Amino acid sequence: MRRLIYIFLSLWMFQGCSNDFLDLLPKDTVSNSQYWSSTKDLKTYVNQFYTHFSDGYQFGSGMSETDIGTDDLIRMKMSIPRLNGELSVPTTGATWGEYRQIRALNFFFANYNKCKSDFDSYKQYVGEAYFFRAFFYFRLVQKYGDVPLIISVLNSDSGELYAARTSRVEIVQFILTDLNNAIKLLSSGDIEDKTRISKEAALLFKTRVGLYEGTWERYHKGTAFGVDNDESIFFRAAVDAGNELIASNVYSVYCKDNDPNLDYQSMFRSFNLSNNTEIILQKKYDIALGLWHRHIINNAQTCGDGGEFTSKGATLSLISDYLMKDGTPYSKSSLYRKEAAYADYFTGRDPRMLQTFVTPGEIIDRDEANPENNRFFVKPELLSANKYDYSVTGFRTNKGGVPDLKYRVLGSDDSPTIYFRYAEALLNFAEAKAELGELTQADLDKSINKLRDRVGIAHMKLTPETDSKWNFPDVSGLINEIRRERRVELCFEGFRFNDLMRWNATNLIKNQRPKGIKFFADQYPDLVVGHDVTLDANGYLDPLQKLIPEGYQFNSLRDYLLPISIEQLNLNERLEQNPGW
Repeated sequence: MRRLIYIFLSLWMFQGCSNDFLDLLPKDTVSNSQYWSSTKDLKTYVNQFYTHFSDGYQFGSGMSETDIGTDDLIRMKMSIPRLNGELSVPTTGATWGEYRQIRALNFFFANYNKCKSDFDSYKQYVGEAYFFRAFFYFRLVQKYGDVPLIISVLNSDSGELYAARTSRVEIVQFILTDLNNAIKLLSSGDIEDKTRISKEAALLFKTRVGLYEGTWERYHKGTAFGVDNDESIFFRAAVDAGNELIASNVYSVYCKDNDPNLDYQSMFRSFNLSNNTEIILQKKYDIALGLWHRHIINNAQTCGDGGEFTSKGATLSLISDYLMKDGTPYSKSSLYRKEAAYADYFTGRDPRMLQTFVTPGEIIDRDEANPENNRFFVKPELLSANKYDYSVTGFRTNKGGVPDLKYRVLGSDDSPTIYFRYAEALLNFAEAKAELGELTQADLDKSINKLRDRVGIAHMKLTPETDSKWNFPDVSGLINEIRRERRVELCFEGFRFNDLMRWNATNLIKNQRPKGIKFFADQYPDLVVGHDVTLDANGYLDPLQKLIPEGYQFNSLRDYLLPISIEQLNLNERLEQNPGW
């Protein structure tokens, strides 16, 4: 029995887009007479939880899927139900779905001390269990706010099954306690080629949790989603964890060749992250072992769904947020809103922009065997039979994309997935300290300006240059600039939606339609306006104009949290529905 469980559970790191064998396992019904006696048993048991990280891949569309529908990235003919106010209360459904994993973790805590090995030999896996329980509770808080706090293994007749929801403040405090326990137990640095949770991974996640809750409480104060609490305790937790991680010097900003024009992009185009100084946690694949990503699409432009391909593209809003290389806002550039040619958007800009989007002259198809067949990007394809080229906004992304034709032909690749990277911790630290009103220039220099140094852009100052186009007019210029830096550095890595939620950024969603490049008919003589492309009043691509003519109809009195299913409310009369539902 033990051997069978080991075989299945150890498969987590060898799965791509294939079936999840772990769904077949009785995760919390392992016989005590057969299990828990060795370090291997504990390691094998916690392996199952690694499959619940959001799995993308460097060279395909998975990297950016969770940002689709935000003000960063859109897909043609696709509205996002939550942002468009289209969700409804489900009759049944997987409300509280993470409790399946939480129950399995509580089962671990009830049994791990039966292990006959020395504690030092297995404390790493106890630390991982603490981390993952925090991880799943954090998911629940992000989706539902208040949730029942369950820390023991329940049976069908347990009274806690009918418990009321615990305040999100108490839940997040519990999450931080679990993370503190994890930090004490986990090993530091590279563990099994960065494929296992380390102390530094837990510190980074603590900065994420503390910042999220602190900003949620601050910017939802006085609304139906607010809580009566001093949010500074969560900012402090994020700052303390960030300081500890930075001071450890275990990780640093990746500068492979000390080349501002390549180093940012090369991190997302690597098949081997083992020596990358910035990657804290990754997932590895190996084609030789039959382990790869399926449905690779060149440069992450399209995604198949039932045999149909739809185009996606970055938004004008994101493009406009990139600074000039000298640190001044794009809105003050002579090229702002006068983009007569596609190259005008990129002239003199933050080098991360040129390393995130396809630019004129760049190779979009590279044939290594026959270089004469190389194909170069000239201008955006706005309507094309070639599904690999079509971009709905004109801004074609290449973050993580490689143009080598061989991968398209293979239909697969074994590029690693980045789960945690050090850059996020630096951004979390700076934002949390700014929210506390304690950010210094020295803090900026050891955090955000390390990221700017990588790409050779002017340093951020405590008193930034005023920008009339700041997205958040109700907060300070400094916080606006920190949020801008976060958007640029982490774009298409799955952060934007949750950032909009925690900042209460209704102004960036409600009645808004993401736009694309400025359209010039003489550059596209074969396209008919109104039929092939739709434009706004200023001549910019407006691809969702017909789909959501009034813009996203996000309901700020309801849509910041998900509804609880009617089934769950009927099963437990002590539960209360979320606001607005």
